[in-house]
Amino acid sequence: MQKKLLFVLLGCITFIALAIVGCKTIKEVKETTTTTTIKKETDSGVDKRMVFTIDENTSKEEMKKHMKNLFDSIEERIAKGDFEGWYKSLTSSYQSYINDTKVLQKMSNESDFLYNRGIILKSAKDFFEYVVIQAREGRSLRFVDYQYIDKQHVKVFCELEGLGRFTYNFTYEGSSWKLDR
Repeated sequence: MQKKLLFVLLGCITFIALAIVGCKTIKEVKETTTTTTIKKETDSGVDKRMVFTIDENTSKEEMKKHMKNLFDSIEERIAKGDFEGWYKSLTSSYQSYINDTKVLQKMSNESDFLYNRGIILKSAKDFFEYVVIQAREGRSLRFVDYQYIDKQHVKVFCELEGLGRFTYNFTYEGSSWKLDR
């Protein structure tokens, strides 16, 4: 009996010794992750790409870069389904237009797409979801060119794969460029 007890006791001591030695040989590995955030918005929530001024002396290269940035900013918001970001990028007159219940009702009645699906627009968010996003039918717009009107108005020409060209009108309002109708 004493031999069994001694054997069990030696086994326990061996187990504890191996556990202690084993713990000392394990190295602690720490993983660190560095995250870099590229801020595209100013403190006011306006995309920095929409904050710049132009005039007749702005070079063609600079203008094209700015116009492409305006286009990309709007398209990114649409692609992400970012209603709030898109809505903030509209002129006040465009916001008023798509919040007008009579205008929304007229669009609902005159659009075959909306009518055939039984969609009745009731808000600016409905307009964004059922008109702006749905009009692309899973396709994306491509920047083509721009037209300088004056230092507060530009047109950006884009193309929807296989469906033709479209125009974005931008107006300088407040302290940034906004999409106008």
